[in-house]
Amino acid sequence: MDITELDELICQQLSRHDLAQCVRVSKKWHTAFIPHLWNDLSVLETSSIVQQQAFTKLVYEDFLHELQHQELQRDGRDTEPHNLSSTTLPLTKYCPWIRQLPSPYFLRILFQTVCTLPQPQQRHGSVDLVLDMMRHLYRQCPTIQIQELTLDSEVAYWEMYINVVAEYLVPRAKCLRLGRSGPIGISCSELKYLLSHCSSTLEELTLRVKVTYDEEDKEQENHQEELKPWTRLKRLTLKLNLSEPDSKVFWSWLWRHCSEVEELRLGHLTPVFESLAEGISAHMPRLNRIHFSGCRNSEQIGAILSGCHQGWKEVNISNVHLTLSTKEALMEHCSTLERLVLDGSCHLTDCEKVAILTRCPVLREFICTDESWSGGRLDLIGFRAQSFIDQDPHTGALKTWACESSLKVLRVMIIGIPRPDLLVKELYPGRGVVKPHLLKEEDYPGQGLQIQRQVYDRLARLTNLETLALGEDCSPGLFYIGLAMSLESGLHRLSRMTALKELHVSHMTAWIGTEEVQWMTEHWPKLRVITAKHKTSFNKEA
Repeated sequence: MDITELDELICQQLSRHDLAQCVRVSKKWHTAFIPHLWNDLSVLETSSIVQQQAFTKLVYEDFLHELQHQELQRDGRDTEPHNLSSTTLPLTKYCPWIRQLPSPYFLRILFQTVCTLPQPQQRHGSVDLVLDMMRHLYRQCPTIQIQELTLDSEVAYWEMYINVVAEYLVPRAKCLRLGRSGPIGISCSELKYLLSHCSSTLEELTLRVKVTYDEEDKEQENHQEELKPWTRLKRLTLKLNLSEPDSKVFWSWLWRHCSEVEELRLGHLTPVFESLAEGISAHMPRLNRIHFSGCRNSEQIGAILSGCHQGWKEVNISNVHLTLSTKEALMEHCSTLERLVLDGSCHLTDCEKVAILTRCPVLREFICTDESWSGGRLDLIGFRAQSFIDQDPHTGALKTWACESSLKVLRVMIIGIPRPDLLVKELYPGRGVVKPHLLKEEDYPGQGLQIQRQVYDRLARLTNLETLALGEDCSPGLFYIGLAMSLESGLHRLSRMTALKELHVSHMTAWIGTEEVQWMTEHWPKLRVITAKHKTSFNKEA
């Protein structure tokens, strides 16, 4: 074909087997299709052993050819006719078309098989030979693209290995991750060496590392090499385990190069949190999203939250017990918060949750999840119905929440609702009704229905809500004290929620029958998803 763009569109739809067949049709087809057959060689990781060995041999032969060519140049015999320099091997010919290669970890293992092949007449150990072959391959592939590069501590001969990776792969990586299954041990000088090779195309950096600090690092402190500007770096993830606090100089050096970072994801930070708090305030003006997970010291979180002067747009906190001062630091950002995700371990009270909803005028997502730390405790994961209703004690009217028009996603577990209907309706045919001790008793007849209708009235004020999830992450024993989600209980009061797209009532004893589904589809025209894990939440017809 004569239209390059059309060739590319067609080739993207073809399997490698089909491409191989097209290459064999004619010279013209071969010219058009052969580059696409070589574009993506990452498939070698799942290819047959025969194909992997063939590729290894191809690289090895090309590598030997280059060594012999270099030897001819040294001996002054490179001007002879028909010498090796006039020979074009397949790898040299096709490498410019390669865009994707297997991971360096896979190539290192794959190339170790060259030990069974004839060795070059140079002083190469098996490790040197493997790494030299990797260098040769990367040097021959100037157009490879690396979306994500992950380095782990499982690699032997780490210092030699990172020299190759830093020189040829790190500059091309859009996402660089150090540490996969666990933190890797690395010195400040090695870490600085890797980072100094990152280019301006870097978009995401993850450091899951245990940093050591030795004499070499101390000698290099006065030689603060400036990095290339990371103009596209938007996300920085840190989970640090530092053996020596003396590396603060290095981290201060790093923060200065994170001026474009917008999202920060943090794990264990000790002992660099003070340095990070200062770095956020001084060097990260665009930072507006932060995620804490497993930070052991709540006071550290408070210091970091206070470091953002322009206000956080997104805060995600999990596996952290927040102290009063940290909660106060969080509340200072209510005017800018757009997304807030908390779990039961945060120990946020109902009053504090209501205060957030009352003070956040641009809040779009409010999510309270239950992860392993809460242990199923109601006081940690639940949002009591009476608190959620937030009624003025003097007038009986619902108080106004600042987020009523902005909120689009609400994921909470509303609890504490008396459900006397469960004493008369069987959850499972032939197995009887719910035992009374599992339910909350009414203080007076009709209290359960009254509370449910007030909860519906509160929800109805969220007119732009698109996702409503009630009790998604609770343990199965807690679904007897939530909403019934039936027309009889007051579901029709939610008719103003016309923007709703998803309804999740997992782990709730919700009586959703045919009439309820018909009503939902009629009054919620954008509804696309209803999910429930409890068998009685739907009857077959519904």
